[in-house]
Amino acid sequence: MKKTLTFIAFLTWLQLAHAQNMVVSSYYVAADKRDSWIELLVTSDNLDIREWLVGDYDVNGGGHLSNYASIKFKSINFWNHLRRGTIILIYCRSTNSSNVPYSIDTSKADGFISVHAQFSAVFDDCPANSDPKLDLQSLAEMITIKYDIPIHSLGHGTNHSNWLMVANPKVINNQAGSSNKLIQVCPGATLAGYDNIIEDTVKTNMTSTGLSLGLPNFRSGNLGSNQAFWNQLREPTWTTPTLTISTNTTHTVDTLRWNVSLDPYSTDLTQGYLILKSNTGIFSSSPVDGTTYTTGTSIGSATIIATLTTSQLSSFVHSHAAECGKIYYRVYAYRYSQDETNGNSYHETRGRAYNQTSFAQGNSTAQNPIPILYHY
Repeated sequence: MKKTLTFIAFLTWLQLAHAQNMVVSSYYVAADKRDSWIELLVTSDNLDIREWLVGDYDVNGGGHLSNYASIKFKSINFWNHLRRGTIILIYCRSTNSSNVPYSIDTSKADGFISVHAQFSAVFDDCPANSDPKLDLQSLAEMITIKYDIPIHSLGHGTNHSNWLMVANPKVINNQAGSSNKLIQVCPGATLAGYDNIIEDTVKTNMTSTGLSLGLPNFRSGNLGSNQAFWNQLREPTWTTPTLTISTNTTHTVDTLRWNVSLDPYSTDLTQGYLILKSNTGIFSSSPVDGTTYTTGTSIGSATIIATLTTSQLSSFVHSHAAECGKIYYRVYAYRYSQDETNGNSYHETRGRAYNQTSFAQGNSTAQNPIPILYHY
């Protein structure tokens, strides 16, 4: 009895340790399997998915997910220290139905990874020719992430035998599928939206239009909920930011100091700060997610004076011409580089992400005007 309780406690610990650290966001079942893909979303910070599995099996069939039906994230540093909000796109074959090889993007700097299931540099158990893995089925399917125990599953179909046997968290679309269909979690406004023990079509969607490849899920009547959740994941955390400013006697140099933002793995230089100044104290706009800005340009009525490319730097010296009035400053924390695939301002959930609601702000001391004496 004691051994049984110990084993149950161990399984409970495993579930708590890995539960929903990464979820299946969507998958596309194409008529030609070379056009099928799976999209995963990292939901916790500094995540290590080395030796995790992602696999598929027919929901109508019997048996559990096993290595022959899955690929394994290779035990290399690339799959360690993943940032919250990172999107992992996995094509099920190395080429599409036109025999064009898929582009590989293994830079984590912008929070987007694009690979294929036969890419042995990052996956184990991924034969290039024979016995291909991730053989997605149109009528019924389930994609499962697991590491010792299932971490998250997304499926579709009307026979739920396998889905019922797999541990939570999981969600299923209760419809028989067909070729060229996208199955997605939607609305997906919170992490809880990726888990549902009762199969339905409320938390999921099956569609042949509006394919959201590498982007948030949407459907008619709910266009923005999943995007808001992705933005929340991708933006850095900055708890109670403070900014102190000291000014030299000639009022030509302001030294800004702040408490650093939360960064669980600062050595990868994924996070930094954007510093703005205003002579009026009016900041009419905030930085927009997905856009990387250039020093000297404006955001609304404010001017960008610096971009600092490390989260651990907590001060900045701003030299300027002497002014009688105050200078107002804002410091925004950001995460990720510019979108390396599509360029700047492609989409709010790709590329750089800013914490637009929790930022440091303050102002310099004003210089007293020099009295002018008139002699008559």
